[in-house]
This record gives sequence, C-alpha cells and structure tokens, in this order.
Amino acid sequence: MDKIKKPIYKKVWFYVVAILLLFVIIFGIVLSTSYAIAEIVMDIVCNDKNPSTPENYSEILLLTDKIANVEYSSKFGENILDIISPKNNSQKLPLIVYIHGGYYTSGDKLTKEAYCRVIAQKGYVVANINYLLSPEAVYPTQLIQVNDAIKFLLDNATKYNIDSDKIFIGGDSAGGHLSGQLGCLYTNEAFANKLSLTPVIKPDQLKGVLLLCGFFNFYTVRDTNFPLLNQAMWMFTGVKEYENSPYAGLIDTISNVNADYPDTYIICGDYDPFYKQNQEMSAKLKSLGVNVVDYLPTTTSDKLQHEFQSNFDLKECYEGLDKLFDFLASASKD
Repeated sequence: MDKIKKPIYKKVWFYVVAILLLFVIIFGIVLSTSYAIAEIVMDIVCNDKNPSTPENYSEILLLTDKIANVEYSSKFGENILDIISPKNNSQKLPLIVYIHGGYYTSGDKLTKEAYCRVIAQKGYVVANINYLLSPEAVYPTQLIQVNDAIKFLLDNATKYNIDSDKIFIGGDSAGGHLSGQLGCLYTNEAFANKLSLTPVIKPDQLKGVLLLCGFFNFYTVRDTNFPLLNQAMWMFTGVKEYENSPYAGLIDTISNVNADYPDTYIICGDYDPFYKQNQEMSAKLKSLGVNVVDYLPTTTSDKLQHEFQSNFDLKECYEGLDKLFDFLASASKD
C-alpha cells in the first residue's frame, strides 16, 4: 500500500521555517521603524564587561592614579570623567582628553580605562570622559559637551597638574569622529561660527588629535556597511535619511579641515569597515600640509578589525602604541 504523503503545510520543518521567516520580517520592520532593538544590540556590543588589558596591567595599575567620576560643568547629563595620571604626580603634564566610542548611542569610559592608563603612565594626565548619548542627545550636543569638559579641566588645571598649553584630544570609533570634529572646532573659525559655539581653547594650545578607527566622510559613511550604523546615525542626527540632516555639512569632518588643523595621529586596520575613511582623512590632511602620523596596517595573521588598537593580544596594538607615544612626545615638545 502506498504511503500517503503529508501536505507540506503539515510538516514540522515547514512551521519552523515559517516562524523564522516571520521573525526576520518582524525584526526588519521594527529595526527600520524604531530605535528599540538597535539600542539593545549596540548596548550589548559596546559595553564589554571584560575589556582587553596588557599582560603587565597589574604593574600599570600600580604606576597610575585615578580620580573617579569627577563631575564637570555642563547642562547635559552623563557629565562625569575620570582623571588618570602617573602615580603621585606633582608636575604639570600634557592633557589628553579621551572620548569613548559606541555608535554615539552606547559605551562608557570604563571600557577604555586600560588603554588610558597605558598612555597615562608614560607621563600624561588623561581625562577619560562620559557624555550624553543618542538618541537623547543629537548633534551637536556631544561637541558642545566635550567643549564644556575641556573648559572644566582648564579651570581646574592647577588642581589636576595639567599643562594648559599642551592639550591633546582623542577617541575611538564615534569618539574618533568627535575628536576629529573638535580639531575643526578649535582651528576653523568658520566651523565654530556655523555652530554658534565658542571654543574654550586657542589653536596653539591644541597640540594634536588622536583619531582611532573613526569615520570622517559623513556623505559616504553609509557605504561602509558598518553593522547598525544607519540606525546609529538616525539616532545621532534625528533624521532617518541622515545625509539630509541640516547639520550634514558640519558632521562631515573631512570637508571642514584646513591647513591650520592640528598635528594628527590616525590608526585603523584593514578589516575595519572604516579603513578607507581613515585613508581618505590621512590623504586629505597631508595634502593640506598637516603633520600626520598614520598607522594603517594590513593583516598578516590576526584580522585587524574595528578597534584593534586596544586589543592587547595583538602585536599590532603595541606597534600602534609605540607610534602613538612617539607622536605625543614629539608634539609635546612644540
């Protein structure tokens, strides 16, 4: 007797596939119409509970001090920072203002504490800052707020042993973009005027910017296909088609740099979706005669992915740090 075949719709695998397909459709619809899921995913990705540390981190902890959760003056929330400096320091040292990444929507200063301590133990005061995140904060809130933080640090330079004439600004990913923006704010008067923002430091006080795996061409950043970037830029600008933001021409860092832009350190790996953006930024600055030290390595063993500069399991991380220390030492002498 022939076995009677069940209709496809009565087979278990059919329902499994149908449910999965329905989930994908619903996920896509929610992701395209709401911040909710993207925020959750970005928060998980950007708040690493066990950030990478070097093998000698216990020694570095003994060589550095941290004053945690100092509140800086700002009308915006999340206005706290950590002051990290060499142990028992009493000398005026160059200041590095460090801005964490996280799509502008997530992240926290604690995830970059190890990286900041590694830098501080070389003879720098590092202000590792938090700032109000998107979507609550849309551009240019973050730019205004870091300007507030720098004013606070300079107002308290004596207290924290800061050399006010030797300031560096740096950050990773979104923080790299924001650092690039601050380079424009403090050296391009037209840029500051368009934002109606008063710079708190003069160009000669800013000795350099540290651009770590950031994005700089706002008009082509969509083409990088960076995961969840479109949702992040929507939250950051408040505009779904974010290239149409009224601030697009200002968010686009690369079109606002000029010959007065500060000395610049750039790092990015070839498996980072932002790699071409960093190549473009380096080339543009060099064409303007700006002093640029870049480290844009290509993979030889482990893939050099986004944020490789703070992965202390990679030899390229240490090569990048060596170049960074040389850059800081040279720029601090000017």
